[in-house]
Amino acid sequence: GKPRQSPSGGGGFASAINHTAGADWNNDDGIRHHSAGSNRAGEAPSRRGGGGGVAEARHNARDPAQVVAGILEGLVMSARDVERRQVLIKRLGVLAKDVCGSNARLEMFGSSACGLAHVHSDLDLSLAIYASPSTAMSKNDKTKSLKALLSHCLRNGMQGKAILQAKTPIIKLYDPVCDVHVDVACPLEGDNAARVSALLSSIVLVDERFRRLSLLIKWWAKSREINDASTGTLNSYAYSLLVLYFLVHRDTHPDTPELPAHTLNSAHLDGSPHALRQTHIVLDGNLLEKWRLGSKKNEAQEHALLHDLLHEFFVFYSARFSRAMPGRGAGAVPSTLNNLWIQDPVKKGNNVAKSVSAKGWAKIVSEFERARQLLEAGDGLSFLEIMQCTKQRR
Repeated sequence: GKPRQSPSGGGGFASAINHTAGADWNNDDGIRHHSAGSNRAGEAPSRRGGGGGVAEARHNARDPAQVVAGILEGLVMSARDVERRQVLIKRLGVLAKDVCGSNARLEMFGSSACGLAHVHSDLDLSLAIYASPSTAMSKNDKTKSLKALLSHCLRNGMQGKAILQAKTPIIKLYDPVCDVHVDVACPLEGDNAARVSALLSSIVLVDERFRRLSLLIKWWAKSREINDASTGTLNSYAYSLLVLYFLVHRDTHPDTPELPAHTLNSAHLDGSPHALRQTHIVLDGNLLEKWRLGSKKNEAQEHALLHDLLHEFFVFYSARFSRAMPGRGAGAVPSTLNNLWIQDPVKKGNNVAKSVSAKGWAKIVSEFERARQLLEAGDGLSFLEIMQCTKQRR
C-alpha cells in the first residue's frame, strides 16, 4: 500500500499547534478552517505572518485544556473525510460484486462502525457473501474470494497486499482517488467482530468520555509505534479496553488506587512463581453493566476535564505496568512470558494482549512511563510532546 507520510509530531500534534495559533470559521460549509496551515490532522502548519507560526503557537500552548482540545479536533473526521470513506465503500462494493457475485456485501466493523475511528484510522470492512446454509463458504473459499477482490482492485488503480495466513485473512488496500487505507477481512466461523463493535458502540452512546479518551489514546499509541499486534504490541481494541477499564475503575473505586479484588481472576494465573508479576485487566460483567447504567444517568461525568483524564490514565497504568516488568538476574521472567492479560469481554478466556512480545511489552511500559513523567509538568506543552511521532514516517 501507499507509504504513510506524517511529519514529526504530525497528526493531532500539528493540528493542536494550528488550533492554538488561531482559527477562522467558514460559514458556507460549517467546517472550521484554520487561518494558517491546514485544518487536517497530519499536515504541517504554515507560518503565520508577523512572526507567528510554530514558535508563537507553542508560546500560547500553555493551557492544557486548550491544547488537548486542539489535538482532539485534529483527530475527528470532517464531513469531507466521512464522504471520502463512503465513496470508497460504494466503489469497493461494486468491485466485490464483480468478482464474488451479486450476494457479496461489504460491511463496516471495528472502530469504523462504533465511532472510535480517527482521521488516520484505516477503514475496516468485512466481506460477506450471503449464501444458503447448504453452500456455506469454507476458509479456502473465503481466501480465494479475498485474493480475487485484491486482484480486481489492483487492476482498477488501487494498491494493496494480502495477508492470508493470519487468524482472520485480510487484504490491505490503498485507494489514491479517495486517499483512504482500508482493511478488508473475511470473518471465519466464531469471529466476534460484530459483538465487539456492538459492545463498544453501546459504551460510546452512554459515555462521551470513552470516545474522546479512546481517540486520544489510540492516536498516541499509533504515534509512539505501540499499536500493532503484528510487531508484538497492542491492537486498537486492546487500547479501547484499557480506556474502558480505567473509566469503570475511576467511577466505581475513586478512592482505591490498587486493582480491586474482582479484577484478579486466579484461573488465569499459570501457577509459576512469575505469575504474580502479571498485570490482569479483567472486566466484571455485572460491574460493567452497573457502570454503564450509572454512566447513562450521570451526565455530569461527560464534563470531566479531558486533559485531567488523560493524565490520570497514564498515572493509573504506568504504576501497574512498571510493577509487572521482568526483573534482571536470577529468577528473571523468561522472555517468552506474556506479562499482560486483557480479558476480552465478548469472549471469555481470550487474552486480547496475547500477541505482546517481551520486546513489545518493554516498549509499551516505557512509553506509558514516558507519558506519565512528561505530564507531571502539568502544562500544555507536555501534552503536545507525548503525542509526537517517534520518527518521521516515509
